[in-house]
Amino acid sequence: MQGTDSELVAESLAGRRDAFRQIVERYQTLICSLAYSATGSLGRSEDLAQETFVTAWKQLAELREPSKLRPWLCTIVRFLVGKELRRLGREPTHAAEPLEAMGEVAAPEPLPPEQVISQEETAILWRSLEGIPQVYREPSVLFYREQQSVEKVAAELELTEDAVKQRLSRGRNLLRDQMLAYVEGALAKTSPGKAFTVGVVAALPLLATSAKAVTAGAAIKGASTGKAATGLGTLVEAILMTSTTKIIIAAIVVVAAVATFLVVQNQAPVVSQNPAGAATQTSQAPAPEGLSSIHMQRCRQRRL
Repeated sequence: MQGTDSELVAESLAGRRDAFRQIVERYQTLICSLAYSATGSLGRSEDLAQETFVTAWKQLAELREPSKLRPWLCTIVRFLVGKELRRLGREPTHAAEPLEAMGEVAAPEPLPPEQVISQEETAILWRSLEGIPQVYREPSVLFYREQQSVEKVAAELELTEDAVKQRLSRGRNLLRDQMLAYVEGALAKTSPGKAFTVGVVAALPLLATSAKAVTAGAAIKGASTGKAATGLGTLVEAILMTSTTKIIIAAIVVVAAVATFLVVQNQAPVVSQNPAGAATQTSQAPAPEGLSSIHMQRCRQRRL
């Protein structure tokens, strides 16, 4: 049955577990949220919430005003959380467990896939929430766990709706700043530094050696298969250049020889006998244009 808190308390005191089950269903989100806001651990928060309800079942007879069931449960969970924090050195845990790691008592039925988050997500979630004061953290956690109902959050925390709205607004701003600072800090740590530079420089000789080895291997392979195109082309080019050079040099030598022969022929000396019978060497000059052979002979005799 769905009754008031007073009715459910009375039914529970009569030993009806189903009535107490309805109490757990009604306030489990609130109690778990308060425990999580203080510890930062999903697994531990549900353990503390479970301990809260077990303690309430045992001490239910001590509740003088059954209508005050909700604040009474909040008092119990806050006491247990404080005891746990004192045991851990007053520091909320940062090793938040994923929902998959919860035991069967905390989660008797398998959770739907959309309600299961990874360990990395739980760590990021608490990293964002731990940076804001608990007075803003509690309504923020409860707001998103209670279908974003300001009215329900106000009723469970005994606050006015305006107060809840103000705390939610302030909490969102703090969360935004906290996440921005987290992202900026994380990105700054990922910037490559000296180690990256040293690694690149150290790899350069290895790359150069590898390139030389590949080139040498390709040349050896080409020579062994008779396909060293580059070496063959260079050899043929050298041969052609040598033949061409020889032809040019031979042509120059022939031209020079012909020219020298013509000069010698034109300047050959004329040998004649003088009256005493001695040989005299004279230069043979070309006959002037228009003179006859007889005239030329007379000129020679006069010279003698």
